[in-house]
Amino acid sequence: MSKFSKIVSYVLAMILAFGMFTPVMAYSVADDVKGTAFEEAAATLGALDIMIGDDKGDFRPDDTVTRAEFAKIAVHLLGLSDVAESSKEVSKYPDVSVDHWANGYINVATAQGLIIGDDTGTFRPEDGISYQEANTILIRLLGYEKLAINKGGYPTGYLVQANDIGLTKKASASGVKGCSRGITAQLAFNALTINLMEATGYTDGNLSYEVTEKTILENKLNVEKKTGIVTATDVTSLSGGAALDEGRVEFDSKDIFFTGVSKADRLLGRFVTYYVKTEENGDKTVILARADENKNTVITIDVKDLTKEITKDSTSIFYKENEDATEEELLLGDGFKVVYNDKYAKELSNPKTGTITLIDSTRDNKYDTVFINEYVTYVIDDVSTAGKKVYDKYEKPALDFNTDKNKNLIVILEDAKGSEVKFEDLKEWTVLSVYKNTDYIRAIVSTESVTGKLDERSEADKTIGIDGKHFEIADNREFKDYTLGLEGTFYLDAQGKIAAYDAEVKKGSQYAYLVAAGTSGSISSYLDIKYFAEDGSVVTAEAASKIKIDGTTYSDAEEAYKALLKDGKIVPQIVMLDVNAEGKVSTIDMAEDKTASFPSSFEKDMFALNFKGEDLVFKASAGKLTIMKDGKATGSIGITEDTKVLIVPKDSTDTDEMEIGSIKTFTDESKYNVEVFDLKEDMTAGLIRITNIVNTGKLDSSLAVIEKISLTKNEDDEQIHKLTVKIDGESKVISTEDDTIITKDGKTLKSGDIIQFTTNAKGEMDGFTLLFDTDSKATEFSKSYGDDNEMVIVYGKVVKKFSDSINVTVNSATAQNYSTTNATVLKLDTAKTTNKVTVTDAGEISKWEDEANEERVFIRIYKDEVKEIVIVK
Repeated sequence: MSKFSKIVSYVLAMILAFGMFTPVMAYSVADDVKGTAFEEAAATLGALDIMIGDDKGDFRPDDTVTRAEFAKIAVHLLGLSDVAESSKEVSKYPDVSVDHWANGYINVATAQGLIIGDDTGTFRPEDGISYQEANTILIRLLGYEKLAINKGGYPTGYLVQANDIGLTKKASASGVKGCSRGITAQLAFNALTINLMEATGYTDGNLSYEVTEKTILENKLNVEKKTGIVTATDVTSLSGGAALDEGRVEFDSKDIFFTGVSKADRLLGRFVTYYVKTEENGDKTVILARADENKNTVITIDVKDLTKEITKDSTSIFYKENEDATEEELLLGDGFKVVYNDKYAKELSNPKTGTITLIDSTRDNKYDTVFINEYVTYVIDDVSTAGKKVYDKYEKPALDFNTDKNKNLIVILEDAKGSEVKFEDLKEWTVLSVYKNTDYIRAIVSTESVTGKLDERSEADKTIGIDGKHFEIADNREFKDYTLGLEGTFYLDAQGKIAAYDAEVKKGSQYAYLVAAGTSGSISSYLDIKYFAEDGSVVTAEAASKIKIDGTTYSDAEEAYKALLKDGKIVPQIVMLDVNAEGKVSTIDMAEDKTASFPSSFEKDMFALNFKGEDLVFKASAGKLTIMKDGKATGSIGITEDTKVLIVPKDSTDTDEMEIGSIKTFTDESKYNVEVFDLKEDMTAGLIRITNIVNTGKLDSSLAVIEKISLTKNEDDEQIHKLTVKIDGESKVISTEDDTIITKDGKTLKSGDIIQFTTNAKGEMDGFTLLFDTDSKATEFSKSYGDDNEMVIVYGKVVKKFSDSINVTVNSATAQNYSTTNATVLKLDTAKTTNKVTVTDAGEISKWEDEANEERVFIRIYKDEVKEIVIVK
């Protein structure tokens, strides 16, 4: 694994407050238990896989624990979960079925003497366990039952004994009340480190007991609980020495363990409580690390709040939280350590941007570790995927992320939450907050933006207002770059500061197809507008009392209506429009016709129609529509995932004919009539309107063998068919566009037929080519498709079979050899009514012996390569 493809473990968690980065929590715990009395218990038991959250990630501390659930917890505490897996073949209780999820746990807990049934011999697995029952089971598990019996037995003696040994610390509740998950977690957590009582021998014929040094944590679960300061990671060391091997973390400058999933490396410089598990192979791995709030004092300061420059000789840091606050002094301890952008530094430096985090891990009011996090802002203009380089819009030197070229380079790409971001996902206008060091780059990726109008500027604090929200300016731009009236998209860095501005989407907020417009109202008229929106909805909306059309504002509905007319009528067309908070249309812009200047028709700040053409051929490999003239390509238009696609027939006002598409709408080698809007400099389209779709078939698509056809209804209560087909070796279900699709040229599809099909923008089958009619399975044939015979299908007998090929004859003609090496092989048994199509391999192909055998093969060859073979029996 390359260093680029992994997340290097030292990643500082982020506080989104003017760019404050600090590693505040290195462990995972559900949000609904954070900050509660049960947080430490829930985190620890989660790391030990004893109690975890639900599928949504919630711990649900107030939910009652069932008796079955508590049996599982008890067995996990004993380290016997593997035994539970092998103990579920029988049931010890009549009300616990063999296939009950907790049967194995209940059996083991019973065998260990921890749990018994009720007076009737049942277990009641779904009943809530009471507080007194939970304590009783844990007292038995810890070995203190004899003392509990001597103190009064169940339930009082057990509760008294539980209190005496600290089992109920922070976990008090009434005895008969159902025990909550929070209380249960605290009880189980307390049990981890209580010394076990064990029988030591016989005295006067009776077993004698003594309290040992053993605990559940160490002796049952092979886990040690430790404390110490995190002093090194696989990125850096506070001693200034070499970083550790990958995936390691060091405590107190001596103890080195595997980091595992604990994220302990995020707590560099902090005093922590941590748990180390000894694996079966002897490796020691940290499973949980928590900063001790009582041992650490942590403060993070934004660089802009510093009141005195930091020098290499500084012994204090001075800052003010705001202009009106008192200046604060933070003393640095003797021998304090400095970490600059995640790497050990020999001395202090004065950052221009970012934050400074100081940690006092000895609580002597002097700070032992200083983290200087200084970043530089990049706004991506272009990305070289092959070279792994990023180019900045404002001409900073290119960022080189190529770890193949620089083997020592460590690269971390993450979002604001600390999740990994892949290099391939970076694109134009992505903002990077880049923390660089020698052979180390950590970039925090932001794709956040706000669209609106810059309507306020404050010189005093250098902030700007956009539609009532206020923002600071990132370090890569100057305040003077942002003037009143700018309208468009403003891109934010990970700290929420404005890093870039794009006026390209200045006009209108969404594409739409204008269908109709008219005025109505008996007293005062208002303008109604009907349009097909880019999300696929059909909207009839009232215009705002003041509506701007092509830059001119109209307050009179009749005048606004006239502004939409051309030659006295409404022309259905692609427009851009804004809708205000009341759902009324406030702006409509018609496209400027720039088709005459194509291909140099790019206009950055203009909504434009750049090209109109027919029979453009889509090339899937390039993601482009190719413009053809006299059989030759004369240009192309790029389509990306961001390109909007509207399927609207020419001059249509029937919204039932209109659909939303995407790049997936286009079929390789198919022809399209299109209008292209908002062409960019790289010749990719902002929006494409398809005015017709020509289904020419998909010769390169895999064949589909029909397993079953059923009749159903779609979400519009229209009758359609569903086809279950084998394609690419898998069963898939394809819905039809309507109930007539499966019939063509007088033939209706049925089970066993072999087809190629096309789909519409919704993924529904809208056309097919019948390659093999199962009713004619005795008729051999060979056919070619495409202008250059690029696809050939063959149906005939196998007369000879080799290890990697077969000889096939059609109607007793000369046999031809076909490779079986890379072909998908299916078997169609026409005699069966169910499971008649199966996936197999070339070993199942048989030679033709006689007419009684009736086994032939159907072969599809595309561009001289055998793609599929269907054995027809």
